[in-house]
Amino acid sequence: MKNIIPVGILCFAAFISLNGLTSNADEYNSHSVILGDYESIVYLIENSDNSLQFKVARNINGDPSDGGITGDSDQLQTFSIPIKYNFFDDNIIYNIKIIPESGQSEVCNKIEIIPSKNKIDFKPFDIALTSATNCKFILNDYNNIYISSFNILINYTLKSWLNVSNNNTQAHRTALFIASELGSKNVSEFRALNLAEKNIDDISPITGFYNLKIINLSENNIKKIPLGIFDNFKNLNWLWLHFNKIKKLPLGIFDQLNNLDFLTLNDNKIKKLPHGLFQKLENLELLELSNNQLKKFPSDIMSLKKLISFGISSNKIRKIPKNVFVDMSRLTYIALDNNRLKSLPKNIFNDLYSLKILDISNNKIMNLHNETLFNIISKEDYNIKNNPFVTYLTDD
Repeated sequence: MKNIIPVGILCFAAFISLNGLTSNADEYNSHSVILGDYESIVYLIENSDNSLQFKVARNINGDPSDGGITGDSDQLQTFSIPIKYNFFDDNIIYNIKIIPESGQSEVCNKIEIIPSKNKIDFKPFDIALTSATNCKFILNDYNNIYISSFNILINYTLKSWLNVSNNNTQAHRTALFIASELGSKNVSEFRALNLAEKNIDDISPITGFYNLKIINLSENNIKKIPLGIFDNFKNLNWLWLHFNKIKKLPLGIFDQLNNLDFLTLNDNKIKKLPHGLFQKLENLELLELSNNQLKKFPSDIMSLKKLISFGISSNKIRKIPKNVFVDMSRLTYIALDNNRLKSLPKNIFNDLYSLKILDISNNKIMNLHNETLFNIISKEDYNIKNNPFVTYLTDD
C-alpha cells in the first residue's frame, strides 16, 4: 500500500539529481533521479463519491483527446509524474522535500503527494477553482538545498466551467462565449477560436482545444495569463493578444508554440519582458510589441531567424543591442518609431537585404554613422523624421 505523505516531505531511497541539476554534495555526483515527461495541464475532476482527482486530456492509448472540453471519462487519464532512477539503495534514505513555492495561490497548498519508486501521484483536496491556477513545486534535498522544480496548471474542463455552479466566475462567462462559437461544430475539427471584443478577462476554458490553428483574444480586458495556458497548442499558427491590459508575461508562456507564425502583443501595458520569452518561437514571422511601456529592447529576438515583420514602436526604448538583427535575411518591416533612442549601432541594418520598410521617426537620435544613414535611405520606404541628427559620425 502506498504511503501518503502530506504536502512537504517525499522520502526517496536514492542519491538524487533531477533534470540534470546536481547538488553540491559529493554524494549526488554520480547517481540520479530524473523526472520523466508529463502533462503540464491537469484537470480537476470530481468523482462520483465527491472525491477530487487530477486527470489529463489523453485517451486510453495515450494520445491527446478532447477530454479537456467534454470531460468524458474515457478521454481523461489519471495524472502522475514518472521518475527514473539510475541508482537505488534501500539501505540509504534521504528526505527529499517537495513543497509549493511560497506566495502562490492557496490551491497549491491543498495537494497531497503520493510517492512510489516509479512515479509521483498528486491528490487534491478541498479545492474549488475560480480560474486556472499555475502551481510551482520546489524539490529540495534533506539539507534544504535546491535540486529542481516543476509547474502544473490546474484547471477545469470546458464542461465544468459551463456548469451553473461556476456561474459567478469570469471563466464561466468566457466558457459561454466559447460554447456559442463552437456551436454544433465537431470539436476535433475546430481550428479557429475567435473571442475578440468579448470584454473577457479570464481565458481558463480554452486549454482543451489542442487542434487550434488560430486564437484571437484581441480587444478584451485580459490582464494576466497563467503559465501553461497555451501548452496544449502545439499546432497553433496565429495568436492575437493585442489591445488588452496585459502587464507582464511569465517566462515559458510561449515555449510550446513551436509552429507559431504570428504573435501580436501590441497595445497592452507591458513594462518588462523576461529574457528568453521568444527564444523557442523559431518559426515566428511576425512579432508586434508596439504601444506598450517597454524600456528594454528584447534582445532574444536574435533567435527569430524567420522573422519578416517586427514592430516595437511607441515604447520607451533607449538603446538597441548591437547585433540584434544579424542573420535576419527575411526581415521586411521594422518599426522603431516613437521611442527614446539617442543613437543606433553602426551597421545595425547591414545585410538586411529583404528590408523594405523602416521607421525610426520621432526619437531622439543625435548621432548617426554615415554608413547607417546611407543604409536607411537606400530602403524602399523609410521614415527618419523628428530626430535631432546633430552629428553624422564617420569612420574616422
